Amino acid sequence: MPPSDWDEYIHVLEQVARSLLAKLIAAVPGWLLRWIMKPQNLSSKLKLDLRGNAPGGVSDSGAVPQLELWLRATNHSAFPVALDRVALEVWFGQPFARTAVLERKDIPPHSDVEDLRVAIFLSETQVAYLRREVKTPLWKPEITLQAIAYFTSKLGWTTLGATIRRQDFPVSLKT
Repeated sequence: MPPSDWDEYIHVLEQVARSLLAKLIAAVPGWLLRWIMKPQNLSSKLKLDLRGNAPGGVSDSGAVPQLELWLRATNHSAFPVALDRVALEVWFGQPFARTAVLERKDIPPHSDVEDLRVAIFLSETQVAYLRREVKTPLWKPEITLQAIAYFTSKLGWTTLGATIRRQDFPVSLKT
């Protein structure tokens, strides 16, 4: 067989193996899975980050100024998981806002979800702080998120702590 046929053959075998593994995991009771693998090991296969192409932004163009964030949750494990909730603390150089995402999202094995929207309505004090910072000559709009995500699966509950930093975060404020 030519090399390209081998590559295709191997790819098909990988897909069949993944499908069989998923069916096996679905059939095995949770207590037996927990005996084989601990929920804490699952957290190393999960990731929470800002969406790459459009992470959000700060804007005061609407009736109420807001900070909008788009999160991506990635599941690199062989287990389906559900993102139950996320607690977020937002920093712009200092603690800026706190919020929680309470929308439950199912994440299949080896996939991700990118439609986790977080909207934080900003007070006049928060907007005034950002306006002062924008006027500072050396200020760069860097956002830091301290997040704790809570996942559930057949293995039980697991948490994931993440520190997410993004430089050049879009800040659009009227001066």
